[in-house]
Amino acid sequence: MLFHSKHLKIGSYGILAILIITVATLIRIVLIAFGWPHSNADESTMGIMAMHILLKGEHPIFYYGQNYMGTLEAYLGSFFFSLFGASVFALRLGPILFYALFLANMYLLTTLLYSKKLALITLIILSLGSCIMLDTELVALGGYPELLFFGSLSMLLVAWLSISHDQYIPPRTKWLRLFTYAGWGIVCGLGFWSDFLMLSFILLSGLFLVIFCLKELLKGAVLFLILGLLLGSTPLIIYNLNAPSNLNTLIVLKDLHNNGNLQLANMHYHGIIPFGPQLRGTFLTTLPAAIGGQPFCFDAYTQFRLSGYLGHESSTCSILHGNLSQAIIALVWSLGFTILWSISTYSTIKNIWDLCRRNQGNPWAISKKQALIRNSAGLMLLCSAALILYLYISSPISAAFPPDSRYLIGLLISTPALIWPLWELSSGHSLSSKSTSAENTGTHGEKFSLLAFNFSTLKTILGRCLLALLVILLLVGTINAFLEIPTVQAYNQQQDALINKLSQLKISHFYTEYWTCDSTAFLAKEQIICTSIDDALHPRYNRYLPYVIIVKSDPNAAYVFPVGASQLVPIARKIAHSPKQFIHLVYDGYVIYKPL
Repeated sequence: MLFHSKHLKIGSYGILAILIITVATLIRIVLIAFGWPHSNADESTMGIMAMHILLKGEHPIFYYGQNYMGTLEAYLGSFFFSLFGASVFALRLGPILFYALFLANMYLLTTLLYSKKLALITLIILSLGSCIMLDTELVALGGYPELLFFGSLSMLLVAWLSISHDQYIPPRTKWLRLFTYAGWGIVCGLGFWSDFLMLSFILLSGLFLVIFCLKELLKGAVLFLILGLLLGSTPLIIYNLNAPSNLNTLIVLKDLHNNGNLQLANMHYHGIIPFGPQLRGTFLTTLPAAIGGQPFCFDAYTQFRLSGYLGHESSTCSILHGNLSQAIIALVWSLGFTILWSISTYSTIKNIWDLCRRNQGNPWAISKKQALIRNSAGLMLLCSAALILYLYISSPISAAFPPDSRYLIGLLISTPALIWPLWELSSGHSLSSKSTSAENTGTHGEKFSLLAFNFSTLKTILGRCLLALLVILLLVGTINAFLEIPTVQAYNQQQDALINKLSQLKISHFYTEYWTCDSTAFLAKEQIICTSIDDALHPRYNRYLPYVIIVKSDPNAAYVFPVGASQLVPIARKIAHSPKQFIHLVYDGYVIYKPL
């Protein structure tokens, strides 16, 4: 059954893929419509940037307060703000758009390398996810939904260029390929600007192009590639032309990789990167959380959104506290991932070796060469997963702050290559066709055929059960996200109540802590402005510095902090020695000091 139009032909698999992508997108739109997951100060900063782009004509290159992480989500947010008004819902439509395009890329990539059936299975798996996975895909924190889109698109483009490469190319097709090379460069430039984690996909896809398309590159395609790369990297080029030498992109990239050394120093490691805690943090917490499992330590990043506090969970997250059952569950997910990766890598390398050995000394037929490229592209996906995991484990942050699973979101792009062994089992493709050869005749032949049939059936059942189990577990995670909606809505109502209370008290400027400040400013559409202060009551962790100037210039700025905040003791001491009089009240979990 085909869907026909004048220039478009979509088969039944394509229609099913569109339906799956539509349902997956609608699930996420429903979640954000109900306010899940809860927003936080980091996401609110992106919302403030979007408002400034729309209303003030600003053109930020990087996320406020940083010299890395691009602002595509802020520009998309400003577009959706112009349509629907400034809100958390409108801000999150940008990440959902990137996610839907990511699914489309994965369907095309899996179809190109494997099969349309496996592509549909891949879409179903990627459409679901645990609360932690869905949180990363939906929240506008900058870089992570873009990484899924740009990373998968870079792999798709190089795979198509390599598989379709031919010595004799019609002129029209040649121009299409040249623009595709430029497109790959644009994708890599924009992706690297958006998130430095894109580097893994740039290196591997670039190497793949050099191996399989070197002749075409040398004949002029490299000029289009470089032109596209320069065009996509325009924001980074503008930044580096104006940035101090000690803050260029290479220095920033190195510092980011070493991020976490301060936390390790506080944990008494004194600059020595401990490999044991790095492994424990990765395989007990980060990796299970990133692939939809149950991490040993609750994802502190999500917990920050639900609690509103910046805690210190990271220092104990990778240390066992006698909860062996939870640790075992986390290890099962990590070991399952590792085993699948190992089996798929071995099978792929074996296929490549067999193809090269059988064709040794002979010209490559088109079908065999395409089979070689497809297997090599599958290996490229597996290598991307290995490189992402290696870079994370080798970074101090895997030991200092393992609950932050966002850094491994790129592993999702390797999904088709990882589940390919399970698909081979479930479809029975791995069974040797030689099991019923002519030599196996008579009673012994019949017994052998029956044994082979039973073994094939067993493998098919095992593969299908494992795939079904994975889908069920991810489906449970998706359902849990919907079950969390009442809790998150209650917190959203608390934030709205605080803003209404501040408006009633005519408080337009106040001092607070990080997680309260930008959230309040964004939700109040900057009718209320604040600045974050530390325990010494000095400005700290302020991403948008003009807020600090505005609040400090107001002698009647109030103090608003969550109950139990460490700043409340020095504030009470300061007020006791101040000639001013203050109204003191506790309202819905917040302590408010307002000068008369």
